[in-house]
Amino acid sequence: MNKVLIVNHDEIMQMLYADELSEEGYDVCTLGDYSRVLAMIQEERPDLIVMEATSGRYDSLDLVRDIRKKNHELPVILCIAYPGLKCDRSSVKAGFDVVDSSNIRELKCRINSTLLADEPFPEGSSPNTAH
Repeated sequence: MNKVLIVNHDEIMQMLYADELSEEGYDVCTLGDYSRVLAMIQEERPDLIVMEATSGRYDSLDLVRDIRKKNHELPVILCIAYPGLKCDRSSVKAGFDVVDSSNIRELKCRINSTLLADEPFPEGSSPNTAH
């Protein structure tokens, strides 16, 4: 079972995402304190992080850079309230994906496709092998 770490200062959003992702079969842990993200990654060893985009004391872009220093393969999805930022190609270079925070369906699809892309194929098969 894949583990997803949800980082959001809003407890209601934490619960909403946690409920939705738990129903999808994910093991979910939540965190509201951005200063504890790096420690939580070491404690929980998530397969993916869903994080609210923030600015200020714990800027999410700086936090993604800090995550990348020690966990360069860990997928990060930023949830933003301003969908126009999705067009910013620099997010791909910085090592994260961006989704509209109000679109839970898009978030679940992005999580599923990201985690499926990281799964190894059984020996003797490939993505083009029919089963």
